Amino acid sequence: MPGPDGDLLVAGGLTAANNPNSWVWSIDPRTGRSQHDGSLTVPVHDAGAAALSAGRFVFGGGVTNSDAAVQELAPARASTRAGSLPSARSDLAAASIGGTAFLVGGWNGSTVAAAIWKTGDGRHFSSAGALPVPVRYPAMTTLGSTIWVFGGFDSAGLDDVVQRVDTVTGHRQVVAHLPAPLAGAVALVLAGQIFLCGGQTPAGPTDLVRRFDPTTDRISTVGRLPYPVAYAGSAVLAGTGFVLGGETPATTGRVILLQVASPSGASPTSGGR
Repeated sequence: MPGPDGDLLVAGGLTAANNPNSWVWSIDPRTGRSQHDGSLTVPVHDAGAAALSAGRFVFGGGVTNSDAAVQELAPARASTRAGSLPSARSDLAAASIGGTAFLVGGWNGSTVAAAIWKTGDGRHFSSAGALPVPVRYPAMTTLGSTIWVFGGFDSAGLDDVVQRVDTVTGHRQVVAHLPAPLAGAVALVLAGQIFLCGGQTPAGPTDLVRRFDPTTDRISTVGRLPYPVAYAGSAVLAGTGFVLGGETPATTGRVILLQVASPSGASPTSGGR
């Protein structure tokens, strides 16, 4: 997620030994240099994260099972426990719109979760409806007041569903289907366009970059990442997209940068660090 000083923050995740990680890393997007910048009180993987005016928060995640902890990050210090989610949740996605964070999808420890929660302070939560198709490990992004949710695992396995959530009217619907089932992808808005990057397919991680047109609900392949990757973190800063870490299928600490040459550009350019 974006940090307080124009940097990128990466919190938690899985180690190479497949254990939950407590470290928080700060990455300078100009130089690519990273440094240890605090820690999580509760080590988690597959959590949601969002920046709010009240602070930067990590929501839920996996420990030995799904967890309900809400942790507020503190530079160079251990995080504080700001509160708890309404129930345990891991494998979820989070994003902010106008000072409100929306938490979508995930796993509650026994079933795939449909409930959408929202919070303005990272401590108090209310319902924002439910997904038409409950999924875990979806790709999620926002454009204006709309949340877009791509793929994920439903109760039967990998799904290809594209779901739209209008945060003003509350209307939620399935609007399209991906060319193939996909989970753990990254969705980024660059130059006003939605790009879906990487992800887990039935054959393993993919390097495909796809563009989704929200006016027609059509999706097309427009490029490739430097390597296949799934379950990565992501952020957009100053018109540049970042794909952070992930599984290739081995865990990686590499970072991919994506940029669109112009608003009408057909495809993004990508590079790695």
